[in-house]
Amino acid sequence: MGKYFKLTKVSGAYWRGDSNNEMLQRIYGRFGATQKDLDEYLKRIEEAEKRDHRKLGREMDLFHFREESPGSVFWK
Repeated sequence: MGKYFKLTKVSGAYWRGDSNNEMLQRIYGRFGATQKDLDEYLKRIEEAEKRDHRKLGREMDLFHFREESPGSVFWK
């Protein structure tokens, strides 16, 4: 494993999905063999997020959802 890393997210989860059990911590991150590798990877992810069709569709108001028809997309 490389020594260059970036923590990207932390979250909690109950053991086996049962709220009666103890809460666990999830730690997400990325690592690279070199700082350059890590930086390049993070840049690619950042660029991909900018082109995410779900994000762009909401921003451009291309579609909407209705409570009466869960899971269906309605194009504007």
